[in-house]
Amino acid sequence: MFENGKKTIGMFACKTQEYFQRTVCKAMAEQAKQWDYNLIIFSTFGEYDNNQEYIAGECNMLEIPCYKKLDAVVLLLDTFDIPQMEERLLHQLEEHVSCPVISIRKKQESCINILSNDKEAVSHMVNHMVDCHQAKKIYYVTGPSTMYDIMCREEGFRETVRKRGLDFCESYIYTGNLWYNAGEQAVDYFLALSDELPDAIICANDYMAISVCEELNKRGINVPEDIKVMGFDDVIEARELYPQISTVCVKPEDFAAKAMEVIRLHDSGCELMEEYYIGSNNLYRDSCGCTQSGKELVTMFRQLSENNRKLIHLGKQNTFMVFRMECINEYGQLPDLIGKFVEGNEGVRHFFICLNEDEQYENKTKTGLPFTDRMNMAIHAHYNGGPNINVDMPGELFDRTELLPINFLESGSQIYYVNPMHYREHCFGYALISFEHHQFQECGDFYQAFLVNLSSVLQTIWVQRHIQKLNEERLHLLRYDRETSLFNQYGFFEASSDWRRNAIENNEFLSFLCIRITNLQEIIERFGWSEREDVIGAVTKAIRQTFQEDNASMTGRTGENEFCIVIKNSSREKLNKVKARFLMAVNQINLKWDKEYFVETSSGGVAQKMSESISVEECIRRAQVKINQDTRGKDNMQKYSNEAVQFIRHNYYRDLNVQDIADSIGITRAYLSTCFKSAYQLSVQEYMTEYRLGKAKEMLADSDLKIKEIAFYTGYRDELYFSKAFKKKYGMSPRSFRQQMEKVSKTQQ
Repeated sequence: MFENGKKTIGMFACKTQEYFQRTVCKAMAEQAKQWDYNLIIFSTFGEYDNNQEYIAGECNMLEIPCYKKLDAVVLLLDTFDIPQMEERLLHQLEEHVSCPVISIRKKQESCINILSNDKEAVSHMVNHMVDCHQAKKIYYVTGPSTMYDIMCREEGFRETVRKRGLDFCESYIYTGNLWYNAGEQAVDYFLALSDELPDAIICANDYMAISVCEELNKRGINVPEDIKVMGFDDVIEARELYPQISTVCVKPEDFAAKAMEVIRLHDSGCELMEEYYIGSNNLYRDSCGCTQSGKELVTMFRQLSENNRKLIHLGKQNTFMVFRMECINEYGQLPDLIGKFVEGNEGVRHFFICLNEDEQYENKTKTGLPFTDRMNMAIHAHYNGGPNINVDMPGELFDRTELLPINFLESGSQIYYVNPMHYREHCFGYALISFEHHQFQECGDFYQAFLVNLSSVLQTIWVQRHIQKLNEERLHLLRYDRETSLFNQYGFFEASSDWRRNAIENNEFLSFLCIRITNLQEIIERFGWSEREDVIGAVTKAIRQTFQEDNASMTGRTGENEFCIVIKNSSREKLNKVKARFLMAVNQINLKWDKEYFVETSSGGVAQKMSESISVEECIRRAQVKINQDTRGKDNMQKYSNEAVQFIRHNYYRDLNVQDIADSIGITRAYLSTCFKSAYQLSVQEYMTEYRLGKAKEMLADSDLKIKEIAFYTGYRDELYFSKAFKKKYGMSPRSFRQQMEKVSKTQQ
């Protein structure tokens, strides 16, 4: 995954703030550093209150890795409390990896398994209770049946109590949740079974054993005097509380060491076994009556005091973090917050926030995946050789398969800890941490709270941006014409009023040009309502062509068939030139499309020095009045020119001349030439030649007619003259053009 010449191990775990997970991760980081491997720990905070949207967001973690770039995979599957997540992860691995996949503590058929003999360890517990404490009735608190190690422990209990001939029935086993809150219900359940207390209670892990001890104490039942209690795992809390919990120590470090041994064996070309086992130690302490803590209590209480101080500090830090987050409503405010977080977390060297490329953060990317193919290095907080923290917002885009931009990588093996960032199922990206000296430090509850709250901040920013976007869209709909995307009447008057105020302040002129489609209703009546959109579109196009480079103008659609343009500092002469350019743009559209009608427009304008006594409405009214006044006499010229074009289009195949066309209209040849030149900036003969050759070009490409026939059908009675005219227009003979079209057609086939 990293382009640093090192092999990369991908490790997948859930709830790394818990003892076993954080210890294995730390040991795995030490192993990776020792043997010069990259290690990336992909983690989630797990299930929360059975919130399916939050669970979906946590599952986004599976889409972060580029599995094909991993050289080994280490799984802590029994730490996953989201069943579908485990299934999806195994499917991803099966689909995309060819490297060794190692499962720690949970037996998985498709993996190389590193296991502890939990069944044997629990058997030793039962035997110890019988042989050393004369126990005859033993209850057992188990966990979810989906967890391999938990089932092994339960099996060891069942087999041993039966083997030793102890009093036993199925009701002696209670199923807990492996957490601190299991004690109350478990004790309620056991006490309801019989008035006689059991001799001992064995729990499938230490957290439930601690909870059971505390609950028995609340009810006046002493541990170990009245009931002896044992746990499993030897978590730190089992040693820090009184009574210290008798338990089984399976060192997490041993799992990590064995995993790295397996990886190195594979890289050396050695054949691997399907299963590897590590040893365990049974530790008998106060809770079963084997030891008295004595001096250890002093050390324990000192440690508890230190831990309490840390918790108080983290609690205050978290409170201030939440307070700071409440005030954040834009990305520019995040660096200070991130800097405070890194400063308050010992051992963190780099903290990265990588967000999806799309700054609007749509709930789903175009691919349907939670992450974009390219990610944005949004924030980078880091120590730079001194006590101070630098926080940058690089905004650098990179390929997600790289996890980080190459220029952000340090030399040597890399150790990274990765979490998805999401608000419920809404995915923003991922957070990534590297640690001092390439070691793994505990990413505890404070980090979880910080990342969850930070994701809430990103959601707030996202919501605010979308509200702003919706408001902008609402204002756009209020001010703009949907059909043309120009200002509507309201928007045009509003914007023009602003220009008027500025013009008054600066003692400037404004020109108003009104344009009217004079034959829109006639076209609709003759050719149907469907043509209306084409006509409106044609005029809009002509307007945009006329004013596309002019930042000193603004256009609006002020009626069904009427448009208005306001121009800054425009004289009467400039206004007339603009009108001519617009008319030419309309005429060019008329010439190019093959409609049975022409778009006809009239225009009128005024140039006015702005004052408080002159309103926008008054200027527009004057321009509208001048529409007819300014076009008087020109309407006939345009009309005659349009009729000439239509006559040519309908009779181009005849042996025509300009006099024939003038006669059909009922005007002189000279007047027709003047009208046509004025309207279209080319002569009648030039247009007729251009139209005929265009038709010939179509026939050459689409028909099998002979060139002589095509010449005749396009009004040329002399084939040689036709060929010369065609070559002059298109740079090749009719025959060469046809051959070229035939080659193109064959290539496309």
